[in-house]
Amino acid sequence: MEAVELANLLRALRKVAGHLGQNAPGVDFAGLSRPGAASIMVDPAEFLGTYPVPPDKTDRVVGEVVHEALLRIEWTERVWKNLGQAFSGMGGTARVKFQRLVKTAEDIHADSVMDGSVLAGYLAVARCSDMGRAWNHRAFSKSGTSFDALVLSWWAATFQEHGARVVDPKHEQAMSVLMSMTASLAHLRGEPGGVSARCDRRSVLYREAWSTLEPLVRELPLIDKRLIWTDDAGISTCAMVPAGAAASSRRPALGMNLVRDIEAELAASTADITPLIHAAVGYDNPDVAPMSRWDYQIPARPIVDRNLARRISAIFRSYSDRERMTSRGLSSGRVD
Repeated sequence: MEAVELANLLRALRKVAGHLGQNAPGVDFAGLSRPGAASIMVDPAEFLGTYPVPPDKTDRVVGEVVHEALLRIEWTERVWKNLGQAFSGMGGTARVKFQRLVKTAEDIHADSVMDGSVLAGYLAVARCSDMGRAWNHRAFSKSGTSFDALVLSWWAATFQEHGARVVDPKHEQAMSVLMSMTASLAHLRGEPGGVSARCDRRSVLYREAWSTLEPLVRELPLIDKRLIWTDDAGISTCAMVPAGAAASSRRPALGMNLVRDIEAELAASTADITPLIHAAVGYDNPDVAPMSRWDYQIPARPIVDRNLARRISAIFRSYSDRERMTSRGLSSGRVD
């Protein structure tokens, strides 16, 4: 039962991600033996033990998968690479603040793409969960006003969700700049052009906004001082949680037998049937090769069926040009 429930959850997540478009990445559980190179990895540990998986957890993980898929569809990594030169010319604290600004702006942009869609509700669930974890950390309650709190307030205020905090009056000008950038992002989404052009426009927008915002937030303390992006490492997945947060307790990984059972359940509805073959002949069999449903071949008959060939030839010879006419059944007059 455990393997069936986890396989159903993973199958549902893949279906949701596939609904976003043909260029949407795949989805896999961490620990499966053959994850795709560009797959979204989901930690299955928090789903273990309670089946069916609770609706609140399902809604949240759907929102997280949709958000990550949208970031990749919108080529967020290209935006970060465009800004790489700007990062290298900044000092340590300024660089972290600018990266925090860019990450939050990209999160806002990705979620706003789904405005008006049924998936927007799932994105809101995941977003509120992330905001709640950040706001409830004791580092924020002790810090008073910080750049981290300002950015989180901007994030919450953009979607008019709980979690928005009253900004210190002396930082209202900074919040005004941030909200103006939100409006500019909405305008850019409606402009013509491909995804690469949109990335370039967002990169320019972030640089211009930071040049205006930086003098206003220069003295604000920074709680989470971790870099999000470096040239050699690419985009980090660190969440917007203050530094010093307690590490989550180590959860058990998927056991090998459970992994095999999940793969066998998934193989029943996918093209790759290698797990089914492994389950039948044993996982230690060295002769098993990767097999797809499309690898089956139907042998062609080596002898031509002459009778069938004559019948097909006769059909083409007797076929004449025909004229198709549409009639309501009357040669004249009215139906009613």
